[in-house]
Amino acid sequence: MEIYITNRKRNDFPDNNDLSPEDMPLSVAINALELAQDAKHPTISLVGNEPALYPDLEKLFAQAAKRNIRCILETSGLMSDSVKNLILEHKPIICWKLYREKFYSKEDKLEIQKNISEIIQAEIETSIRLYVDDTYDDYSFAINFVNSIQGSMLIVRLNCYEHFDDIRPFMHKNFEWLVNLRFSNHNIILDCMFAPCVFEHDMLGAAYRYGVRTLECNPKILTLPDGTIAYCRHLTNHNDAKLAQFKSVNEIIKYFNNKYFNVNTMLPNTSPCYDCITRAIQRCGGIPLLKKYTEAEAALDILKKKMESPDYQDSDPETHFKDIWNMGSMSLVLNKYADAVECFEENRRLMPENPEVHFKLACAYWDAGRRNEAEDEFRKASRLHENPADPLLELYRRLSENGNMIRARMLLEEIKKLQKK
Repeated sequence: MEIYITNRKRNDFPDNNDLSPEDMPLSVAINALELAQDAKHPTISLVGNEPALYPDLEKLFAQAAKRNIRCILETSGLMSDSVKNLILEHKPIICWKLYREKFYSKEDKLEIQKNISEIIQAEIETSIRLYVDDTYDDYSFAINFVNSIQGSMLIVRLNCYEHFDDIRPFMHKNFEWLVNLRFSNHNIILDCMFAPCVFEHDMLGAAYRYGVRTLECNPKILTLPDGTIAYCRHLTNHNDAKLAQFKSVNEIIKYFNNKYFNVNTMLPNTSPCYDCITRAIQRCGGIPLLKKYTEAEAALDILKKKMESPDYQDSDPETHFKDIWNMGSMSLVLNKYADAVECFEENRRLMPENPEVHFKLACAYWDAGRRNEAEDEFRKASRLHENPADPLLELYRRLSENGNMIRARMLLEEIKKLQKK
């Protein structure tokens, strides 16, 4: 989980954002800590333009320590002595953000070298995150910085909006020195946009053979200064949920999985997907998933407008049923549960003896929080279905996932009896 604590900056780095408010209220940050503390190994990343400039940093460290949460502090290395003393006292993991040399003045370099040296001498765990803003440039300058930290970790991060064709030049120019660093006992991690399709085949094999790791695209759960949450830093403009509406980190992960990853598997592929190695092994990143999600929303709007047109009133019943079904199915995948319920209720009116309609309506009721009505529809689907146990198995799965184990076990016994018939 990441907390975007401030927009304050010391330099114009390429990953800077301009969010509102400038500083996250401490109360919002504490709410995020309270969610994070229930994890098995609670860790929180403090991120932003320059997190070391956050005015309530000392209080935030204290609140995290009170909850036994380990902090990761991102920093460019440009910091005051007072902040450096805070770091030496609280010993967060340091994630040093490294950019191309053109972004640093001579004075900046000296300050960073001094600060990072003192942090390393204090034996504070430190990793380096290299930000690639120009994929056609050579980044081998990072070698000296990585070698200054014995056995360090280098994470290479790209802008997710880069096209795969523009990522390949980076790999051609920089792959050799990255592998050589791995031979020098450093951990090399390529962030989530380094999908398999950006590698040449021999390069991909070498990466795995020499232990260069690639990360999958998973929800980073970024809490923004206004208390909304985003999937990750690159999707800060798509923050349609509030932190306060969730009771646990697992709930947030489930929300984002439903919003993006289920869309990836349940909606038709866009034409570029068919020949994509990455799609074939389920490694689509956040931006492609978002693109697919927005395309699905656009398709749903087109279908709605079609059905609202005057000419549509003359459509035959079979076409009407099919369009309502498609609209309900897309609404369900896109988490528009009220719309899905409305569609499948209309389908039920049109075909009350269709078990698939009752099954879909049950799923829509359940996701909309109408659990009693959902169970009724699962049971109706069971009575009409040629395999009566199938709808009840889905109800069993949902009861178990929801933690209602007593009712789930009772239902399982009922299912076993049906399966014996």
